Amino acid sequence: MTLSSQGNIPETLDPEYVKAMMDISNGLCMILENGVEYLATTGSILTALEEEMSEEVVFEPDDELLDAVSDAKIIDFSKKVH
Repeated sequence: MTLSSQGNIPETLDPEYVKAMMDISNGLCMILENGVEYLATTGSILTALEEEMSEEVVFEPDDELLDAVSDAKIIDFSKKVH
């Protein structure tokens, strides 16, 4: 794949700003030309992470934990104590 860019840059813009924008444009073209596999891999990883983080976590206590809790003296803070 070969990419190129061109722009219509007003002469009133700050030359340092123009240089920075040209550098960014050239960098983007280079990444798109030479880093397609990298971009695809990164996108795939981000998609998988997003899907995993959106899944709801369901806690199911183990029987051993339930037995330990039932034998312990635990105060239930969800109930109001008067």
